[in-house]
Amino acid sequence: MATAAKNVAVKRLTIGLLPAERPGGLGLMGKQVSHVAPHSAFGAGAERLSGNEIEERDRLGPRCFGGADLGHQEATGTMRPCPDPQQHRSEHDRGHTGSVGVAEPGQGPALPMTTGVSRWRSRFGLLALAVALVGGAVVTPSLFREPDGSGSPIAASYPEGPLHQGTTLYYGEMGADRVSRAVGAAAPTTFFSQPGCGPTAISPYGAGFLVLCHLGRRLVETTTDGQPVREWQADATGRPLMDPNDGHADGRGGVYFSDPGRFSRESVPEGRVMHLSAGGELRSVAEPLWYPNGVFVDKELRYAYVSEHMAGRVLRFEIGADGSLGPPTTFVDLALVSRPERYDTPYAETGPDGLEIGPNGDLYVAIYGEGRVLRFAPDGSYRGAIELPTRYSTNISFAPDGSAVTTGAFNNDDPPLRGELRRHPAEALTR
Repeated sequence: MATAAKNVAVKRLTIGLLPAERPGGLGLMGKQVSHVAPHSAFGAGAERLSGNEIEERDRLGPRCFGGADLGHQEATGTMRPCPDPQQHRSEHDRGHTGSVGVAEPGQGPALPMTTGVSRWRSRFGLLALAVALVGGAVVTPSLFREPDGSGSPIAASYPEGPLHQGTTLYYGEMGADRVSRAVGAAAPTTFFSQPGCGPTAISPYGAGFLVLCHLGRRLVETTTDGQPVREWQADATGRPLMDPNDGHADGRGGVYFSDPGRFSRESVPEGRVMHLSAGGELRSVAEPLWYPNGVFVDKELRYAYVSEHMAGRVLRFEIGADGSLGPPTTFVDLALVSRPERYDTPYAETGPDGLEIGPNGDLYVAIYGEGRVLRFAPDGSYRGAIELPTRYSTNISFAPDGSAVTTGAFNNDDPPLRGELRRHPAEALTR
């Protein structure tokens, strides 16, 4: 399905460029990044639709994904396994070529990885030795056990943007045009659905929630039971949203979210960090960024963390009293984090995706294309990794009890874009 493949291709970018290839320079920890400028345009930019208008738009809107598996999930609340992998091959299986850069220990700038047999494995032979070089520990997570005790993770169609609200878990399914909800140990049900939306995040907003329609290029405010209230398709200046991606509540009734632009190695920095105030004013607060992806707000210390996917780094912004963002600093540069390869064929568009600070104060960053979540101390130093079965890991969310759920997809180009949510006990996240 060319349309589906094109839509998903918008989503992801790469890391591993040499310093000279990165807009605005490499930016070591604590150094200001020059090419990102705070933005201060205010305004509403909200479009309020009637029920009939929403119904008509949804009726005419395209269903980008489909097939027997999704129909089964909608009918039963569960998802059957995808057909044989030979029928749904990932881009990796097709021999996608590219390079991902990492730094040799103590050598500074990133070096391109080789294809075929891992350079780390051929040099050291054992994964443990490679991990020991960076002082981290590879954590093997537990399965998310279903009520029947099968130990199976929750199957989903390209899951993104998990959000814990007490004992309730919400998450977007971009490949199924819906947001699902799981209350306690109960089976997931559909919370919100709109044809063509392709949701990738949900955040608390107002009396309900804000759904980010990545494929639909819009924001949708909903009630607590998932009913649409109003939409935004452009900011106060009339500039259309490109593809809202990940968001996080600001602690003051509003939401910060990323609007990244084209997902391509050939792209230029055009992405923005946006802010939707509690009053409905939508404005850009930082741009241009090279595919800003994950967003997390530290409400206590008033910092916003943003993963700049294409540049392979995590930026930190101080949040002003008016909600504006100060000049960014580079909190983590992945080119300086040595880690062993997991796949013989590199994925050119590997980069940092969703991120969240855990109860222990460490920052956890999902690495799309590596099937990992990396863990960083409050000073930005690398502490270890959680390895996942889904190569295209997208995000992480912590529950009140300190456990966490990760999201990811096994492939990113063949509908129904089979993925899963996986729960990790608190003790597995800190050792």
